[in-house]
Parts: sequence; C-alpha cells; structure tokens
Amino acid sequence: MDASLFRPVSEPWTPVSPALATRRRLVLAAPLAVLGVVAVAGAALGPAAGVPTGWVVLLAAVAVVLLGAAAALWWWAERNRRSWGWAESQDDLLVTSGVMFRRLVVVPYGRVQFVDVEAGPVERRLGITRVTLHTASTTRPDACATGSPTSGGRTMPGSEPGGAPAAAAELRVGRRTHPLTGVVQGGLWAGAAVVGLGASFLQGDRWEGVPWWVAVLAVVGGGLVVGELAGLVSWWFTRFVVDDEELRIDSGVLTRRSRRAAFERIQSVDVAEPLLARVVGLAEVRVDLAGGDESRLVVRFLPLAEARDVRRLLLRRAHGAQGDGPDDALPDHDGGELITRVPPERTLLGALLSLDLLAAVAALVAILLAALGFGAPLVVLGGVLPALSWAAQVVARRVVAEWGFVLWRTPHGLRIERGLLSLTAQTIPYARVQGVAVVEPVLWRRLGWCRLEVDVAGRAGSDDGDLDTTLLPIADRALAAALVAELVQDAGPDDEVVTVRASRRSWPFAPVGWRFRSLSLGRRRASSTTGWLHRRTSHAPHAKVQSFALRQGPLQRLRDLATVELHTPDGPVDVDVHHVDAAQARGVVLRAVDVARDERAQTATVGSASAGRVLGAGVDGADEVP
Repeated sequence: MDASLFRPVSEPWTPVSPALATRRRLVLAAPLAVLGVVAVAGAALGPAAGVPTGWVVLLAAVAVVLLGAAAALWWWAERNRRSWGWAESQDDLLVTSGVMFRRLVVVPYGRVQFVDVEAGPVERRLGITRVTLHTASTTRPDACATGSPTSGGRTMPGSEPGGAPAAAAELRVGRRTHPLTGVVQGGLWAGAAVVGLGASFLQGDRWEGVPWWVAVLAVVGGGLVVGELAGLVSWWFTRFVVDDEELRIDSGVLTRRSRRAAFERIQSVDVAEPLLARVVGLAEVRVDLAGGDESRLVVRFLPLAEARDVRRLLLRRAHGAQGDGPDDALPDHDGGELITRVPPERTLLGALLSLDLLAAVAALVAILLAALGFGAPLVVLGGVLPALSWAAQVVARRVVAEWGFVLWRTPHGLRIERGLLSLTAQTIPYARVQGVAVVEPVLWRRLGWCRLEVDVAGRAGSDDGDLDTTLLPIADRALAAALVAELVQDAGPDDEVVTVRASRRSWPFAPVGWRFRSLSLGRRRASSTTGWLHRRTSHAPHAKVQSFALRQGPLQRLRDLATVELHTPDGPVDVDVHHVDAAQARGVVLRAVDVARDERAQTATVGSASAGRVLGAGVDGADEVP
C-alpha cells in the first residue's frame, strides 16, 4: 500500500507522545505479564505440592499464552503509537492512524461542534490527554496529544469590558454548581435502591431474620449515604466556564474530562426543573448542539433565577454579543405569541384513547383471564406487573410529562413549556426543524385530533427521547395543518405534484395496509403516508433530505416491486413508501434527486435574504444540517 496516500498535502505530521506506548504497556501488557508469571510459578511449584500432572500442564499452557500475549501487546503498543499523527491545515484537521488498516480522517474546522479533552490518572501521570472532536455525524476522529489537561478559564486577547457583574466575571474563571446538587443525586440513588428492593420482594426474595421495614430503612439509608458521597465528590470536581469564545464543562474524579462548545455552535439553550431539583429550588441548563450523539451539554444544578441568567448569557453569546453587561441588558427570549394551550383533560383523554394504553390494558385482561381459566393465580404476578409497568410508562410519558403543554411563537423558534412534576421549557429553532410528522391514531381520528412530531437536528440521541421531538401532543386538524404549512412550506397551487402509491401486487406483504401507503413529491417538500390503525403522514423539505435510496429484496424482485426512501436526520419523520412498482420507483427517486438539487441551489442563492419568512418572524428553515 502506498504510504503517501495517507500523507497531508503540505503540512508535516505531528506524532503523538511516546508516552502513549508506555500507557498502553502499563494498562494492557503489564497485567497479562503479572498473571503469566503467577501461572509459571504455579506450574513450577505444582509437582512439589502434589498438584496433578494435568493441572500443571494446563498452568504451563496458560502461562505461555499470557506471556506471549503480553509480549505481543508490548510490541504492538509502540508500533501502533508510531502510526498515529495529526496535522493542521488552514481549513482542516487531519488525523491518521492504523497499521494493517490505514485510516486518514479530514475534519473541516467549520464542522466541529464541540471538543472533549479527557485524561485518567495514568494519563495525567504521563502528561498526555485524549482529544475527541464531535461533528454532526456519529463518527469522530480522536488522537492522543502531549500535555496535561488545561484548567481554569481561557485568556482571551483584549481587555475585559468594564462594569461586568460579579457573577458573569466568575463564570470566566469557572465555578461549581450549587452544593445541593449532591443532595439531589443522593435522592436519585435512594429512589433506585427502593425500586430494586421492591422488585426483589415481589419476586419472593427476603432477608432471613430481618423485618421488612428494617430492610427498607437500610436500603434507603445506604442509598442516601452512598448517593450523597458520590454526588458531593462529583460536584466538587465539576466546574463550568463561560468565556468570550466557548462554554466548557470540566468534570471527573479519576478520569478528568473537559467538554468544550463554541458559542456559534449552540443551537438552543433550555432550562429544566426535574422533580427533586424543583423541590429545593434548583434547575439545570441544557445546551443543545448539532453534534449527533452526545450533542447535549448539561449544567446541573443551579438556582432557578441563576439558571435563567446563564441561559440568557449563553443566548447572548450565541447570537454574537460580546461582553457581559448588566443583567437587564441580556435578551430574554421567553416571551412571544401564544399559539395554543393543551387542556389537561384533553391530555388525559388522549392518553386513555391511545393505542399504547389500550394494548397494555388488553394484555392485562388477557393475563387475568388466562390465570383464572387455567387455575394458575401465580401466573398473574409474572404477567400483571409488566403490563402495569407498561401502562404506567404510557401514563407518565403522555400525561405527567405533557401536562400543561403550552406552545409559543418567538422570534428565534417555537417555545414549549410542559410538565406536571418536572417542569421543562425548551426552544426549537426554526432552522433546526428537518421535517414534521402528523400522527393520527384510529380513535383520535373520530374526534378530529392528531399529534405533531418534528425532526430536530441534534435531538435524536437526547435523554428525553421522543418528548424532545413532540411539537404538539394533541391538536385539531386545522391547527396542525397551519403549523405544518408554516414549518414545511407546501407547493403552490400551480406546482406539479407527483404521487406514487403502493402496488396492488404488494397485498401479500400488507393485506390491509398497502392501500394506505403513498409518497408525494411537490416543488418544496416530500410527503408520505402509511398506516391504517396508526396513520402517520411525514413531511420533509427537499433541501433537508440527506440522501436517497431505492431498495429491492428478493421477494420484492419476484413481484417486480421496490421501496423508495428519502433519508432525513434521525427522528420520528420517515419519508418513504414500500412496495411500489419497480419501474415507477426508479423514476420517483431520480425526480426526487433533481428536485432536491434544485432546492439546495436555490437555498444557497437566496441565503439569508429569506430569513424571517417562516412563522412570520423566524429564521428560514432551509439551511442544511452542519
């Protein structure tokens, strides 16, 4: 293989530190060598101690394997270390690695969303760190570089602005979160311990000779003590820094980690109040980036007023404002035009009529009937508990988390406030909306209700799951149609719309559902419909489609069918149609490619001149995902 293929054009490679090989030898080879020496000693002393010959031979074989593996890892550590290198060009970072399988990764600086810097106790002793670059993709290059982890705030060129408030100045050099963070973490540990103990009791496990209430107190007390200690230690070693260029969160006890995010990469900043934190008046600040997996930075926990101040400060920096200034000069984006409020009774009724809850109730009834019919009441414990847990999860997700749902229109995005026990306020910037899905369960359709979900760049892997992609939990069809038309612009009355439907020949794959599958291509967006019990209509702008696919399996080939897919970022929106005529499918894919190319070209030409057209005052949503 030509090694020059993996060389930078002009910049020389910077090798990683030789200490990387030392670290790998200490962590990988040394333990195997110690175990090999122990095995050799056992094989040598075995005959004198009366150990059977078979066991002595086995120990000798194990010793040979362990020492051979240690020697191989000792050699591999330096050989692999020499294969690593990095180079900086004017626009890109280049990373090369690999011995048998060579790799060259080029990362444009403009695609880097945030950077992680990590160092464990061994790395800190050797003076090296591990640097990980996060982009909008889930694939990230990494490299080990010399130098110890940085600490404290970054020194920026220029003088500090005068008159900055003490709180903002403190953020420049880093500060800890509220000390009650450890108390909240301890409560979480205690709750997990109680749940585990309750599950063991229901399964028949008992502490012999120990009353149940003593076991409960011991587990809860132990959970609180361990949780408080772990929470306080974690709090003590965690600091967050807000300087003129980036947000940085330093954490870790044994393995130090520094997560850095440039302000221009911030997509949204939200304040959430989890239940236990809300009890003591604390909140967490969630910073979302367009960085694929692990694209959320969380500062937990701060007093609610301070969390809102930090949110406003981050939004100010994200929009290009420099300096700290007085608190009242920081923009507050919480206000806006009210779009709708979802009444709690409608949220509850919608959950009761959802297919998920009805399926859980049906499973519960079936288990009870089976237990009574077969005379096996013990079967109830094994089946009822999962069914009740399923139903409880549905209620918690659809009722508790979406209680008091309010949707606002602001100049910078759609503002959502929701929650009964844990309060959450989040902003969905217009430019981050990649598509919209309209979900209509069969029982909701009778009432004219539907559910709106959105694909949001950077939210696919968040901790809240589908809650972060819910635009409206329950909406009337007229309101839903208006929001879809504003977020994903429709074709004009004179524009040609091409519609393709599933072929009649596909009935063996979906005897009923094939009649409800279709895909439409307009000038501005693509739309697909699927499902008859749980109807889902997905809309995506052509400019946001990432790639296209035409698939055909062996069974589809027998019936001359194919599947058309338009790929959008991970989320609830799926624009595709299964089992259409093969020749027709190819024509649809080619047309979709042409239309998307034209839309991207038009978007690049129009640029920022189209900002503010969406929802009256928002940013145009045609910017591509970084």
